[in-house]
Amino acid sequence: YLKALNMLSQKYADSEQPVYVMFVTDGETQDASAVERKIKSMSNEPIFLQFMALGADYLPEINATAFDQQVPAAPPAKKGFFARLFGLEDQPASRPAPAARSHRAASSGFGFLMGLDEMEGRTVDNAGFFAVKDPAKVDDDLLYSMLMNEYPSWIPEAKKAGILR
Repeated sequence: YLKALNMLSQKYADSEQPVYVMFVTDGETQDASAVERKIKSMSNEPIFLQFMALGADYLPEINATAFDQQVPAAPPAKKGFFARLFGLEDQPASRPAPAARSHRAASSGFGFLMGLDEMEGRTVDNAGFFAVKDPAKVDDDLLYSMLMNEYPSWIPEAKKAGILR
């Protein structure tokens, strides 16, 4: 993770526009403490990091107020982007039960990523995380909601902190 984060920071630290980064991974970082330090320092930059892990289900509650709309409790039954891309016929995965979500994600090696939302020492919360076992089975609307879950609220927080204009 560190090499990619360093490259992002080097390229976009002085951006006048907000930068949204979708970081897709199937495993943990090799140097958690260095990555934590980097993400903390990046909290002063106009960069939001959305981590999506593959191989487990961890879908935090969707922040419906960030979208200024009501989010349906269950996604409609249609194929998601990855299912269409790969020609799969599976129906979308349903939202896992809350108690099972964190246990499965933590036991799948994503404990570090789960902790990003609660990480202290950042100017603003500049990272989000969710995990899906199989993205081909996730409905487009649910996937989009998870990708945009925290980003809309990051923008006013970053403006308030003087990170964005």
